Amino acid sequence: WDPDSTPNNNVASEDDQDSQIIGATQIDLSLVKTVDDATPNLNDTVTFMVVVSNAGPSDATGIEVQDILPTGLSFVGVTASVGTYTSSTGQWVVGTIPNQNSAQLEIQARVTDVNAVVNVAQVMKADQ
Repeated sequence: WDPDSTPNNNVASEDDQDSQIIGATQIDLSLVKTVDDATPNLNDTVTFMVVVSNAGPSDATGIEVQDILPTGLSFVGVTASVGTYTSSTGQWVVGTIPNQNSAQLEIQARVTDVNAVVNVAQVMKADQ
């Protein structure tokens, strides 16, 4: 005999029943890359801005972005709003971007070639 509940009656408020809700995390990452001067002179310094945004609905974790400077550009400096950037590998270990937030990376590079160059950045990894 159970004095405070009736077995098998599907009443959630009784102590003989409990439940847990589970759901997979979902992220929606986007990357935008811009440059402050698309027509620089030889030896000018340009700044590339990479912005990774998470439209959620979950927080994004374990994010890594790759942005390797191509031939024709020489690394000068970097500023990251979060995480760390390694110029020799082009790897930006971002870490976590909460839902509806973004992270920014600014890479300064000197133009070392008069030929046009293409600089590409892409999200390489996320835990979700």
